[in-house]
Amino acid sequence: MKKTITLLLFVAYTLSFFAINESAGTKGFQFLKLNFSARAVGMGNAYTALSDDASAVFFNPAGLIQVKSKEIATTYMSYFEGIQSGSLVFVFPKSKTRTLAVFTQYLTANETRELQDEDGNYSGSAGTFGMSDLIIGVSDSRLINNILNIGFNIKYVRESLDDNSASALVFDVSVLHQTAHKNLKVGVALKNIGRQLTYFTNSKYKEGLPTVFDVGFYRECLSESVLIGRDTMWIMRLFLTAIWDW
Repeated sequence: MKKTITLLLFVAYTLSFFAINESAGTKGFQFLKLNFSARAVGMGNAYTALSDDASAVFFNPAGLIQVKSKEIATTYMSYFEGIQSGSLVFVFPKSKTRTLAVFTQYLTANETRELQDEDGNYSGSAGTFGMSDLIIGVSDSRLINNILNIGFNIKYVRESLDDNSASALVFDVSVLHQTAHKNLKVGVALKNIGRQLTYFTNSKYKEGLPTVFDVGFYRECLSESVLIGRDTMWIMRLFLTAIWDW
């Protein structure tokens, strides 16, 4: 088993050298790559193989089956220069083998336009130049058997830039595998597959979607020690995520 774990760690480390495709960042709808989870951010966004709470909708929807009761999660972030963003997720288990969720994400910003004279001096304001991004989605997570969960997202995405906008219908598909080792899980997610519905211009210029392929490993090591007459359990979690972005 030690050889298997060592091999998985080596593969994850190797993939990191080839993680970023040369066309990364050149697609439209880059807002799709933002994740809204304070817990996941604290783990360096290495969350694909854990995903055991409401934020699984952003990383690996297959993990939602681990949520055993209704759960609501919300996030709000205020950036500089009037940039605001946030999310809202509602998870509701339907049965022991199926969990559903609905979620939304948004990002908005407004920037004042300044008028300048021919010498470059400020001569007044000409209103605001705004942008906004919105995602509305539903998730479906299912327990296939004791070692495999699958999950799906369907997302409607809309980007606005001043008076122009574009939209897309996007899908995610993922799996969460419990390996033969009870403390080792593997998560795989293929995110942002779909098609553009509307375009920024009448020429219908295709923006393209920032498709992301995530692979993650979750390892939990348990040991017991006796301290002042009671058992203390030390938990060490190892998270590795390889991301292929194109």
